[in-house]
Amino acid sequence: MGNLKTINEICEEYSISRKTVERWMNTGLPYVKLNSNNGSVRIKEEDVQKMINGMTNENPINRMRWGEFQAKLAISQDLFEDRQHNLSSKIEFYDEFKLSYPQDFYVIIGETNVLINVSSIDSKHFDSFSLEEQEKIFKRKFFVEEQNLKLIIILVGFNDNLDSNKYIFNSSNIVNMVAVNLRDITNLDIMKYLTQY
Repeated sequence: MGNLKTINEICEEYSISRKTVERWMNTGLPYVKLNSNNGSVRIKEEDVQKMINGMTNENPINRMRWGEFQAKLAISQDLFEDRQHNLSSKIEFYDEFKLSYPQDFYVIIGETNVLINVSSIDSKHFDSFSLEEQEKIFKRKFFVEEQNLKLIIILVGFNDNLDSNKYIFNSSNIVNMVAVNLRDITNLDIMKYLTQY
C-alpha cells in the first residue's frame, strides 16, 4: 500500500488522538475507504503533512484562520455528537449559525444559556486579557441575569505560547476563558466545560 497508513498508524507516528484524525478527515483530509462494511480507511502520509502544515504555516494570518476554524469545528462536532449519541445529554438546544446571538455558538443546558466565542490571540495580548474586563463588557452588552446567560471565550494561541493554565474554569462565573494552543486545538473538548453547568 506504499505510503498509505491506517488511522492508528497516523495516531502513533504523530502522537495525536484518533478523534483528531477523524476531525481532520471531516475537514478535508483525503482518505480511501477500503470496505464500506467495516469502515477501514487508509490515509496518504503526504496528505497528513499538508494538514499539519496548516498548523505550522509561516504566515500568522493563515495560522490564525486555521486555528479558529479547527476550534469551531471541534466544538461543532462535540455538540452534534453529544446530542446524537449521548442518551443523558444535558444539551437541550444549540445554534452555530448565529441565529439567536452573534457569538460563534449558543447552547442551552438546563436553565443556563451559554454563548461560546473563539478568538485567536498571541501571547503579548493574552497577558493583558482580563477576565474582569471581559465580564464587564459582556454584562454591558447583554441582560445577563435576566437570561441566565454565561460566556465561554476560547482563546487560540496561534504561536503555541499561551499559558493554558492561566484561567481556571468555574461554572459559577458569568465569563470563563479557556486558553488552548494551536498544536492542541484538535483535542479541544468543549463538553468538558459545558457539562459543568
